[in-house]
Amino acid sequence: AVFQRANDAADRNDAITLDLRIKDLKEQYGDSPYVTLAELRKAALLLADGDAAEARTTLEALKQRERGSELEPLIASRLARIALYLDDPDGALAALNGVDSGKFEPFFREFRGDAYVALGEAGAARDAYQAALDDPGQPQLIDVSYVGIKLAQLASDEETVATP
Repeated sequence: AVFQRANDAADRNDAITLDLRIKDLKEQYGDSPYVTLAELRKAALLLADGDAAEARTTLEALKQRERGSELEPLIASRLARIALYLDDPDGALAALNGVDSGKFEPFFREFRGDAYVALGEAGAARDAYQAALDDPGQPQLIDVSYVGIKLAQLASDEETVATP
């Protein structure tokens, strides 16, 4: 019931009530997956409200707490996405490194590709995008058309640079 109330608060974009429900969850369930999932909703709410830095801080704390858990890949992928949004490709790569990505590997490959593009490492980006396309997951986890466009754009950019 408390978790549902936390979700309801997040659905209403009610950060104050969500914080109260997270506190209730912590008191009743400790560091359970319920608390983590509610805090993931809080990070999403922070991001939607334009506070990407605070969302990142929340996710970094969650990633530390959930190291080795089944939720760590989800947290790492969201953290990488925010780091890329904040124009921190090194931070995106750091968020993904050392995490057993499991079923999230196609996302990790795509995020790595995006980070390498931002870093100007075209070869590494191409390899990451191609790896994501070669194994998009079962069921398909990434938008293969979109990743294909990223790969084609990368090739186009490389041709432009190579042409005097």
